[in-house]
Amino acid sequence: MNPGVDELTCERTAEQLLTCGNRPFAANTLFGATSHLIYPKIIYRNLDVPMLIFDPVGPEDAFDFEAENTLLQRAHPHLIKHVVLQNTGHLVKTEHPTEFIQEMTEFLAKVKDHER
Repeated sequence: MNPGVDELTCERTAEQLLTCGNRPFAANTLFGATSHLIYPKIIYRNLDVPMLIFDPVGPEDAFDFEAENTLLQRAHPHLIKHVVLQNTGHLVKTEHPTEFIQEMTEFLAKVKDHER
């Protein structure tokens, strides 16, 4: 689905996944470390660019960050849009392609305006 993302997140091998899961700062990329740390108050404390958060929520959600994402959006209301999608798995773009394209189109327009 996302070529190269396993390398970016330091999840290409089982060994990388275990290492980064237990010691995020051992990741070979900063993105890999932050994707395993998951401390939004720290990671995004100096946020100064627009951000779009797709938050898939479901009964068997392995990544339940809805409350944290809501708090993060409230901390940066002029920069962050938080889109909650109920009864959705981790692959938002394949489960809700129409909503994904619409939100991304609006987000890219906001980024373009922000750059001016």
